[in-house]
Amino acid sequence: MSDGLKLLGKIDIPTAGTRVQLTTTRLMAKSIRIEADEDNGAGIVFVGDATVSGDLYAARLAANESFTISGSAIDPRTIWLDTDLSGSDVQVSWL
Repeated sequence: MSDGLKLLGKIDIPTAGTRVQLTTTRLMAKSIRIEADEDNGAGIVFVGDATVSGDLYAARLAANESFTISGSAIDPRTIWLDTDLSGSDVQVSWL
């Protein structure tokens, strides 16, 4: 893994209540930052594992809020997203 900021880009969560995997690409990161898009309005994005929901989550993000996961070898394939407003988006970057 090379050092330096990498952008995974915008991830769409098209349907509220339906989980979306952060990525299916195998990579290991030192840090992953997830930011709820400013255009999400009143929508909330939930960050967690494969069981994430509006009732079970590691982070709850309103528009423009972010959550950073840090460690030595984070596999982003284990991170899932959900929302309470269809069409919500997040921006994702990693080191």
